[in-house]
Amino acid sequence: MNDISFSLCLSELLSRDYFLFQYENALFGARGRAYLCFTAQSDQNGATSVSGYFCSTSGEAHAEMRFLDYLKTSHRGHNNRVTCYLSWSPCANCSQALVQFLQNNANIKLRIFVSRLYRTDIKENRKGLQLLSDAGVPLRVMNNKDFEYCWKTFVDHQQSAFPPWDHILGNQEHYQEELSDILQQNDVGAWDGGVCVLIVGTSMVRHVKISRCSISCHPGAHVQDVNDVIPRLLAQQPSVSAVVAHVGTWDHNLQQSEKLKNDYISLIRTIQDTKKRVIVSGPFVPPCFGEVKFSRIRQLHIWLKGYCRSGGIPYVDNFTTFLNRRDLFKPDHLHPNLFGSRLLAMNIELTLLSCNAFSK
Repeated sequence: MNDISFSLCLSELLSRDYFLFQYENALFGARGRAYLCFTAQSDQNGATSVSGYFCSTSGEAHAEMRFLDYLKTSHRGHNNRVTCYLSWSPCANCSQALVQFLQNNANIKLRIFVSRLYRTDIKENRKGLQLLSDAGVPLRVMNNKDFEYCWKTFVDHQQSAFPPWDHILGNQEHYQEELSDILQQNDVGAWDGGVCVLIVGTSMVRHVKISRCSISCHPGAHVQDVNDVIPRLLAQQPSVSAVVAHVGTWDHNLQQSEKLKNDYISLIRTIQDTKKRVIVSGPFVPPCFGEVKFSRIRQLHIWLKGYCRSGGIPYVDNFTTFLNRRDLFKPDHLHPNLFGSRLLAMNIELTLLSCNAFSK
């Protein structure tokens, strides 16, 4: 296929290899391009009036922006229902541009299906997805039927059936769980009068369940992100007497160990300033991490354990528990599976009991 970057393709179909590579819902692996396939339907009869796709390359205009340029010139004043199938979820800037366009063009109704989530470790990208949802844009992860539809509509499949990728269902579940957490404003678990402990952390604590504890899950969050939301979370639940912080897994990407230490000290002090007891749930190394990431997480664990010991702060040693335990992780080799989540919950609960955190 010729280089079609930023070109609208209304008649040309994607090759099978392009689609299978670019739209694979893999949890890892670089993709140099982002693809946006779309259909536009008339509100009057529901028939597809036009369909096509855009693609982008690294370092240049994103496919969403080219798509918006097309809508502004071709569909202004038309009442259309537009469905987009994206290989990556929109970045923060594209999300904001889409929302602005919809606010100025009430005749366009948009829904977005995505194969993968783009850099949700970046707070602005998560907020962009929330902005789209708040603007009334249905947003979800593509399922098998969506992939099959795209295969039949946008791909030169030559009468062949869509061949699903390995782990397609597990990866769908992973991305949908993460997207649901993001769109729920990151607050998971109902508050009630019996809650004594707030457990706040990344997606690693998504399935942790402990009696009298509430979970606030922030996918992709850094230590500073958690520090920023602590006052709001505690204001929502004044009955909380202790806070468990489980964060730091994603900070290694910043490669700033001293900043990470200072951010953690700041987080601990923020919690202490609220007169709540602080417990640190230490990081563990997912099997998908290589030697460099393993070393950084290990160094963080060693420093955190020593810092907490010197300050009389209870520390949950998850590093040793999860070390070389691939059986405790989902097929993505990143997040704990059901048994791993139960083990993490047990580690945290034992520490809470040993330090009498449930006693007010």
